[in-house]
Amino acid sequence: MFRNHMSRGEKILVVCVILAFGLVLTLTVLTIAMNSAASGTLHSEPPFALTSLLSDDTETNTVSLGDYVLPAFIGISPEPEGIGISIGDNIIRELYTMLSPCLADGLMTEPSEDTAVNWEMAAKSKRAVYIRYHSALPVMVLQGAAASLVSGTESVTEAEVLPARELFILLPDAQYGDCQILLRDADGTVWRYICGGRLEYPTLDTVMDFTEHFSGSFFRFTLGISGSGETEPVFLERMRVRNVLMTDEIAVMIQENQMNHIKTLLRQFDFNPDKLSTHEEADGTLVTVESHGLFRMEKDRLVYTAATDGGIMLENFIGYKEAYTPLDSIRAACTMISNLRSMHLYYLGGDGELILTELSFAEGQLQIGFRYAFDNLLLDGCGPALVVQVKDGRVMLADIYIISLRSIGDFASCYQENSVWTDAAEEGMVYSDATLAYPVDFSGKGVFPVWVLYRKP
Repeated sequence: MFRNHMSRGEKILVVCVILAFGLVLTLTVLTIAMNSAASGTLHSEPPFALTSLLSDDTETNTVSLGDYVLPAFIGISPEPEGIGISIGDNIIRELYTMLSPCLADGLMTEPSEDTAVNWEMAAKSKRAVYIRYHSALPVMVLQGAAASLVSGTESVTEAEVLPARELFILLPDAQYGDCQILLRDADGTVWRYICGGRLEYPTLDTVMDFTEHFSGSFFRFTLGISGSGETEPVFLERMRVRNVLMTDEIAVMIQENQMNHIKTLLRQFDFNPDKLSTHEEADGTLVTVESHGLFRMEKDRLVYTAATDGGIMLENFIGYKEAYTPLDSIRAACTMISNLRSMHLYYLGGDGELILTELSFAEGQLQIGFRYAFDNLLLDGCGPALVVQVKDGRVMLADIYIISLRSIGDFASCYQENSVWTDAAEEGMVYSDATLAYPVDFSGKGVFPVWVLYRKP
């Protein structure tokens, strides 16, 4: 057998060398960790990859337009009574994603003008799904948002279709194999779209299976006519609503937080945080100036204003393109929201969400507006959460109103919507819309939504 020829002294020497090497390695690791912690670089990476904002590769932008375009209401088989949903952003998003192939494909096609009679007939169809948005939006936005949910193709038709707030999807069923869309624009004109069969559409049975799975979130409704003659989905049951705590002046958190959050925020708006002209005003507002514009960090808002010949190139947010479309401008605005929420959820909305509600064009400038919502119900009496103005591929204004919404967990039952309309009619009041909304209250311990009636402008 083999014998160990090492002497006792040689064995001791080998052990000492191994121990010395281990000690040196341990001290080296500890020194690096302590230096990193002291310099604040141990976790210096921002919560999102800043390189994705500056890259020329448009594929780095992963913000989905579909996350910010949600219906206020979805109803199935409306006549004489159907089941619908308006509360619960997660369930509505899931159902809307299921229906999105119809919109992504159908709204790509060239529409034909239809009649009010056929609009009423669609309301009586058992295979109809009625969708009503929080506000009227251009058809290209509805199509682009749906396409982003199903990885479809975006396309803008040349038809003179005004922004729309409501539409019917006629789903395939055992009797009808085709899929169609009837859309009524802001002028009251009805348009019919024939889906081209490029995507796989859900059937009525598939949608009904979904509603049965989440039956506690769907309630009976009927389609009525408001005092101004518009189609109005009216719930016939009491619904469960959630309590929410509202907090303002959240922008102060950013100023009081770690300096790397402020630096990350400034980089998003194309400011170099290491070469700045910054001063603090008497009310605590932090003002930063560069050649392309000015950035104000107030108690409750962040405002970027471009200089006369300045502005922030859209490529800073969504990557370089030879030509930018209005949808690209919306994505840039969505990227601002996503990046700020990535820094800290409560910097912008908390448990709430932001919903695209405005897209207007005037004097060569596109204005994009978002509003706060909780559980898919808008806040009533609250200014826009974000307003972005874009001109010639540059962001000229970004006004971010910062509040935080936090779910308390309490539930209550709201009044039946049909009783709200009945009371209004008995009082001789004429309204165009009724919706559940959260009244703004920053001093209370919690807020439940209430029915709000709107007059037609």
